[in-house]
Amino acid sequence: MPHAEVDFTLTVRGALALRGGARDARGRLVLPASQVKGRLRHACEQVARAVGLAVCRPPDAATMCPQAPQVAAPPCAVCALFGSPAWPSPLRWRDLHASLEPAGGRGAAVFARAGVALDRRLGVALPGSAYLLETSPPLPGDGLQFAAEPAVVGHVADAAPLHLLLAGCRLVASFGAGATRGLGWSAVEAVARLDGAPLVFDPMALGRLDAGSGGPRGESQRHNGP
Repeated sequence: MPHAEVDFTLTVRGALALRGGARDARGRLVLPASQVKGRLRHACEQVARAVGLAVCRPPDAATMCPQAPQVAAPPCAVCALFGSPAWPSPLRWRDLHASLEPAGGRGAAVFARAGVALDRRLGVALPGSAYLLETSPPLPGDGLQFAAEPAVVGHVADAAPLHLLLAGCRLVASFGAGATRGLGWSAVEAVARLDGAPLVFDPMALGRLDAGSGGPRGESQRHNGP
């Protein structure tokens, strides 16, 4: 099958809520591959439903392929790309690393932002709900960039699943927690290659994903896996 590679550049405008403040060996902030994959999976589910594809409902295994009754010939297009309990993903995902270099080898700066939980009915702060949220440093200008080249590698039957992934990248407008508080507003730029040749996004290619199958029309890609 053709070899696929996708480069990601995630640009965060302002500050990004951090969970655990993960860093790489050089002290740069890191977005774990699992977090990136989960956010893009959700975006690709939205795209798939918008174009009329039958999609299962994660994360409960009982409502995912091959259990989902609405998917006549599992896996659905999203599970075929991202995997499920019954199908391993054909792609391997890598962490995204921040472009900031630590000063003096002490690690990238982390800021603490104070907040309170609100009673949505009354619009007042809940007693004892004050908290501190760790965020990346707010930056002027172009914002903070996280990237990996490539961020995704693997093999796909044809280009259609990559077009679904590229469509999902265009849908992402925020990343991490706190979007309603102005945190994590983001844009994802993705560059895909198939057997080394650049792949130009074509929304019409989504039509080649069968509504009841994870592969091109008429092809079911059912596998046994952990």
